[in-house]
Amino acid sequence: MLMFVDVGLEDTANDREVWRFAQVNEIILLTSNRNMDGEDSIVNFPK
Repeated sequence: MLMFVDVGLEDTANDREVWRFAQVNEIILLTSNRNMDGEDSIVNFPK
């Protein structure tokens, strides 16, 4: 398991930044306790 600090992401990275990083690096993203508000929320991404 990798943490944000392990891959150079800030703790304050928004969901879109985290999602893009995971996609580019072919990482399976397991998450909880993320922001559920705003257009950058992972819950608003296309399925």
